[in-house]
Order: sequence, then structure tokens, then C-alpha cells
Amino acid sequence: DYFHKPFQGKKVKFKIHVHEVEEVKVPEWTPEFIKEITGKEKQLDEMKKDIETNLLEEKKHGVKVKMENEFLDKIAELTKVEVPEALIEEEVNGMIDEMKSEMESKGIPFEKYLEDSKKTMEELKKQRMPEAEKRLTLRFGLQELFKEEGMDVSEGDVKKEMEHMIELYPDAEKEKVRKEYKDNPYLSRRLENKLKMDKLFAKYLYK
Repeated sequence: DYFHKPFQGKKVKFKIHVHEVEEVKVPEWTPEFIKEITGKEKQLDEMKKDIETNLLEEKKHGVKVKMENEFLDKIAELTKVEVPEALIEEEVNGMIDEMKSEMESKGIPFEKYLEDSKKTMEELKKQRMPEAEKRLTLRFGLQELFKEEGMDVSEGDVKKEMEHMIELYPDAEKEKVRKEYKDNPYLSRRLENKLKMDKLFAKYLYK
């Protein structure tokens, strides 16, 4: 089952050259080492407590995300709607704009991504269509739920959430991202839907 087909099922000899051998040495948990990795002066017991707290929070977050995804999958499954092709295309374009923004924030040119993945823009759009259709189906289902439950959010709430998201970016990128959020209605709609979903989760999942 070797990945290189001409070698599959055959006996071969490999010649290798060892350039370097390294050994892992576990450092001693001294106050100096703790300060070096955390930037703060802490005792070992305090460090262990912080690690335990972080692991528990990570576990809780994983459970929370799993519950929310299962809840949303069920809503999408129960929603019966014919999604127009024009809307799917618009959603795909929005998803790709989101990809571009995320990559550029990490210093990765989008054209380089296409080149490395050996995909054209049309192929990428086609690949994203099933996900876009599922997103739209879920969105229609959620819109009906939001109406029935009277879950509205104000423009001020959306703006506050936008600023919170922008704070997660490096200082050099903040103004650029702020402009993208203001110029791109897709990103603003996403924030509005997120706030409404938070209310929905609070009512049905975290009572």
C-alpha cells in the first residue's frame, strides 16, 4: 500500500543519510522557566492550577460547540425549501470573500492558495456550492424561528459585536477589517445572525 505506485507490493532498499540526532530533554519547572513561558512570576502549584482550568474550559467549549452544531443540523434537516441558484451563487461569493479576508489577515495571498491547491476560481466555487446551499437552507429555517420567537437585535448590538470581532485582529489590520465589515453586507448579516442564534441557544440549550 505504499503511496508511490511503482513500489507497491515490492521489496525495495532505501538508503538514507542521518544528518542529525536529537534528544528531548524535559526542562525543570523552575520559577525562571515558568516566567519565560508565561511572562509572569508564578509558583508551580499556581501554574498547574492554570493548566487545569484551561483544559476544563477547552473541554466545556468542545461540548458546547458539539451541542450547538447538532442543534443546527437538526433545524437544517427539518427545513424544506427550494433555494434559488442566484442565492447560492451569492452565498458562495460571500464565503470566498470571507476566505480571502482570513488568509490576507494571516499574510497568505489568495492567488497563492489557488496556485498551491491547483484549483481555478470556478472549481473553488463549484466545490463550495453544497455547503452554501446547506447554509442557506439553515438560514431560512432560522429566520422562521427568529420570527416565531421574536428574536431581534439592534443595530447597536451588531456594531458592538463587530468591534469585539475586530479586537481579535492585530492592530495593523484593525482598520482594514473594520472597513470590510462596513462595506460587505454579508459580514454584517453574519454578525446579526450570530447574535440571534446566541439568543436561540440560550433559550433552548442552556436553560
